[in-house]
Formats: sequence, structure tokens, C-alpha cells
Amino acid sequence: MIRDRYLKMFFIPLLGIMIPPVSGIIIYSHYSAIEIMASVVYFILTSFCIWLGCNWIHAKLRSYFKAVSNPFPKIISLCIICLLYGNSLGSISTMTWFSMSKEPFSWNALFKFNLFCALAIILFTLVYEILFLNKERELDTKIVYQLDRERSQA
Repeated sequence: MIRDRYLKMFFIPLLGIMIPPVSGIIIYSHYSAIEIMASVVYFILTSFCIWLGCNWIHAKLRSYFKAVSNPFPKIISLCIICLLYGNSLGSISTMTWFSMSKEPFSWNALFKFNLFCALAIILFTLVYEILFLNKERELDTKIVYQLDRERSQA
């Protein structure tokens, strides 16, 4: 599996902090400092759950596409399934947020939140696939080098 500790440590909090105010789900001027901190933790937790769920989906679906040389069906499948998962969880999280917060419910804010989540999911699905394919290429190169060395020794 890809070592993505630094990617997670940077982007999960960034997404959890940036997407809610940009999408209009939260207006910080309505809240005290403690309420803002609680909302940031809530949305970072939402971002964390979406990220981990998409990683799990990637790990499980990757085995179904091993024999396929064309990566596009795998990427499209991963994007669609991760979008369904991420937007479902994002919608549930947003609806829960609207029920707990001082913000009035807005379909527009919910739509924007899901749009930003979808863009982030697609971007990170592509990044993970690039990293994974690069890792596979390195492994294949290592195997070919080892086989060439063994062949020349034989």
C-alpha cells in the first residue's frame, strides 16, 4: 500500500477546514471561538471518514482490476464508487450539521459542499492511482532487473 501519512496529515485537516466555509455551510461570525473549534473538529472528522472510506474502497477494488492493462475502467469505477460513498457521507454529515448548528438549511450550501467533496475525491483518486501505478512500475522494473541478472548468471 502507498505510504500516505504526510498526504493525510496535511490534506484531511485542510479539507475539513476549507470546504465548509467556502461552500457556505458555516459562517464563522455566528459562532464563538469554542463553537468554531468544535465545528472544525466535526468537519475534519467528516473529512477523515471520507478519506479512510475511499482508501478502503481503493484497496478492495484494486484486486478486481489486476489483469486489465487499461487503467481507465479502474479509474472510472473508483471515481464513481468513491463519489457515491463520499457524497453520501458528506450529505449525512451536512444534514446533521444543519440540525445541530445555528445555520439555516440551504439546498445550495448542501449542493456546493457535495460539489467540493466530489472535486476533492476525484483529485485524490487520481493522485492515488498515479502513486499506485508508479509504485507498480518500480516493482516491475525491479523484477525485470532481477530476472535479467539471473538470466545472465545462468
